Amino acid sequence: MAPPDRLTELRRQRALLQQHTSWLDREISRASLNATLEGSPAVAPPTPDPSVTLRAAEPLITADPDAILSQYRSDEGRLKTDVRKGCLLYSLGAFSLLGLSLLIVYHLLTGSK
Repeated sequence: MAPPDRLTELRRQRALLQQHTSWLDREISRASLNATLEGSPAVAPPTPDPSVTLRAAEPLITADPDAILSQYRSDEGRLKTDVRKGCLLYSLGAFSLLGLSLLIVYHLLTGSK
């Protein structure tokens, strides 16, 4: 799009936005005029019933948080062995992939003769 085309497009967009803004202003003034003409009387907030008294909220759960957390804790020794197994598996997989790729490259370079 050339700069003159861009300039005309920007001016067109600005004109559309101005039309939209003026329409919004007209709608707002029309709605506010209707609201004042209807003149709905202000309604007082409902008065609370004095016979109903509110009591303090009691906590729903009275369980010990440490007891709940202890259910989901895992053994640290088991966690360490799981991490070691995972690292060893990833290392073996990476070295196997490296060895396989080296064999393929070697075969492609020497086997094509």
